[in-house]
Amino acid sequence: METTKPAVLFLTTSILLCGCATQQPSVKQTQEPPVKQQIGEDKLADSGQEKSSLVAEKAPVAAQATPADGQAQTQKPRYEILEQLPSRITPNGYSLDLLMSPDAEQGEIVNLIKELSKGKDHVIIRVYTDRQVYEDSKRRIFDERFDRHFILFYLKHRGMNTNEIKWMQVVGKFSHLYEKTTQLQEEATAEPQKEAEIPVSPIPQPSDLQKFIDVLRTAGIDNSLIVRVSVSETGDKLIVVVANPWHYQPYQIRLQMAQSLWELWARIHSPQNPDIARLKLTDLQDNEVGGSRLLGGSLIWVTKN
Repeated sequence: METTKPAVLFLTTSILLCGCATQQPSVKQTQEPPVKQQIGEDKLADSGQEKSSLVAEKAPVAAQATPADGQAQTQKPRYEILEQLPSRITPNGYSLDLLMSPDAEQGEIVNLIKELSKGKDHVIIRVYTDRQVYEDSKRRIFDERFDRHFILFYLKHRGMNTNEIKWMQVVGKFSHLYEKTTQLQEEATAEPQKEAEIPVSPIPQPSDLQKFIDVLRTAGIDNSLIVRVSVSETGDKLIVVVANPWHYQPYQIRLQMAQSLWELWARIHSPQNPDIARLKLTDLQDNEVGGSRLLGGSLIWVTKN
């Protein structure tokens, strides 16, 4: 079915107008005060401070490792918690943004992540080596400094049997690991493990998906552009299969339409934490042609060809 450019513009504006009746997204950030432990003086490579004291802020849920008698204690890597949020999926989890010393070794970082995620059902950790890069990323500024100072993204999700590190540094000490994945396994404990708690299901009620479909219908959008919609197993990702006329639209028009679809889904599904809501766009052969980026649901991309 042939689609004109005015009809596409109508799609974008209609979604925004019809979606305004839903609750506007607002991010609530609750953060427990971390426990601080002084671990000595050093020099941060990129901070320009002489012998600044870097404080390690430990999440309240991370247990302090106690060495056995006669065993020397291994020095913990220097780090600071920039932000901590509770998991939306289960009470037994959280999301952390960490600032680490640039001279931390790979093994130190992996061991720290194992410690912070031990015994948890759902953990997200992002590691940076520059505070300003972290602040810029919250404003969606991703430049060459981000390529150098964003080190990794970690995800643990017991319900999906996922426990892995995705290395993200493009330039620098760990650039040889860029886009590689390190699978982690929890260490067995001497005590018998208790049965894992059943996590709160993230799958939305049928009304979420149905409400999304109803708004599209109200806007007059039919299968000439969108063939079908569904949600993923986790329930947070909206999967939209687009028709062939979608691909003939200019890049900027397709980007705005994708952003409007995500905004509508976020307002319906997770208005209190919009970046939880994610979008995936595929063609009729299930090839991915757009959607949310790894760092957040609101970071939308579409193919440029």
